[in-house]
Amino acid sequence: MISPSIIIADNLSVNIGAIFTQKDRLRGQYSEGQSLRESLDFDQLHEKKHQLEWFVSIAFRFESNPFKKKEDNDSKSEEEKKE
Repeated sequence: MISPSIIIADNLSVNIGAIFTQKDRLRGQYSEGQSLRESLDFDQLHEKKHQLEWFVSIAFRFESNPFKKKEDNDSKSEEEKKE
């Protein structure tokens, strides 16, 4: 996988790249939905093809954890009084 990144204002990242993948494709003499007279296994029906695929991803970095539970103001003030 090759992927250069563009970082904008320390919070936004855009990645554009290419990845080399392997996929199973029907062999040339067969087509989807075709009826066969004999029973063939997966490897007899398919061949492995390698190809280059493109992708784009976008990431956003938050200043703080958005999933962290916020504490109540009452509990904070009680803790401050104890100190």
